[in-house]
Amino acid sequence: MSEHNKILVLGQQDRDIDFTHLYAYLDGHDNVDVKVLAKAEIKQLKKTLAKLRPSGYDRVLLDLPFSKTVKAVPSLQKLPGLIIFEEDACQNFLAASKWRGAFEKYYRALPDATLVLCGYNTASRYQSLGFKPEIVPKGFDAQSLFNTNSNRDIKLGFIGRTQSNVYSERLELLNAVASQCELAKLRTSSIDEYRETLNRIELFLSADVGLGEYMAKNFEAMACGCTVVASHQGGLDEEQLGFVDMENIVLYKDPVEAIAKIRLLKAEPELAKRIAAAGQAHVESRFSHKHIANQLIKIARSPRPAMTQKHGVIRRVIQRLRGGL
Repeated sequence: MSEHNKILVLGQQDRDIDFTHLYAYLDGHDNVDVKVLAKAEIKQLKKTLAKLRPSGYDRVLLDLPFSKTVKAVPSLQKLPGLIIFEEDACQNFLAASKWRGAFEKYYRALPDATLVLCGYNTASRYQSLGFKPEIVPKGFDAQSLFNTNSNRDIKLGFIGRTQSNVYSERLELLNAVASQCELAKLRTSSIDEYRETLNRIELFLSADVGLGEYMAKNFEAMACGCTVVASHQGGLDEEQLGFVDMENIVLYKDPVEAIAKIRLLKAEPELAKRIAAAGQAHVESRFSHKHIANQLIKIARSPRPAMTQKHGVIRRVIQRLRGGL
């Protein structure tokens, strides 16, 4: 690993999950420049990249919307040591997603890029397609989301979206649970309101059904002291993330099991509190944005993977031409 590698990080403003502090952690490392791009700059990505002069860097790490980068492949192919950090790559395999199959095509067009994915099951599916992704799980912003030890007056709650077709299984699960248990379905409009609401919830119902990986809300709710009741994602993610059913998280495989465990936790509040405390300690030790930033820097400073033969020859020819040979 080289501490002297010059790294350019391209982030995005108005991100669904605010990475302000994560970008600050990255920017705090030596030889790392972080540029947070506005929507207009991302829309004109080819022009934006030309202005940033990325050729002066050893690695370029992208944390940009897939919907925009997928349209800029020719420009991305020229970036040195490209690293793509992608939190939505699971949509490549979701039948209801408009991006089904699109991520795979995109990555094949960038064969020398280092892929950084967020789920172990998802990464395994890409490995079966011939890719060699790195894995950095999702996490939470410890500066914004934490346990305030407030009164938890919402016994069972969910915060999130359900309108998209991608979330059809989520909505079915929520409706099934709501038919048997009193469930507060909530939305929040700011990070402060989100933190305050999570701190009011005793049992947080996570409904990431059919996605194959754990979304950030699981880590965020655990960090805020909720007892998280989450959809079991298949075993690999649980093992690698250290999620242990009824110890630091509560896992279900179908609505019937979810309802049964919710009733058990309501009947045994001390058990729910122990699980919540263990879950909070677990995510605080491994999944903060500072941890994510450090993992990304480690990847960026690791030896670059060997280029594909075709692209390697082209790169060497360009280097010789620049050198006047």
